[in-house]
Amino acid sequence: MLEERPGREARNQSSRAAKKTSPVIMVVGTSGGKNILFIFPAAYSAEKITIIIIPLMSLRNNIKNKCDELGDQFRGMGVGAAV
Repeated sequence: MLEERPGREARNQSSRAAKKTSPVIMVVGTSGGKNILFIFPAAYSAEKITIIIIPLMSLRNNIKNKCDELGDQFRGMGVGAAV
């Protein structure tokens, strides 16, 4: 039996929600998978370009790593940081 990790259920819910077209509201705690909430819809979008404004460098790096894991292309622009 798999041991339940913190945030696993939130990630599963966000994955299921990404495949639906209706609005979704989720309350998710620390390390609960909030970043994935907008990565999945962007990854499954037919538009192919999604612009996300990320105010923190650490959050930007986290999102870039998650996109890399999912095989999504990530291009970053920022003050004082080339990505």
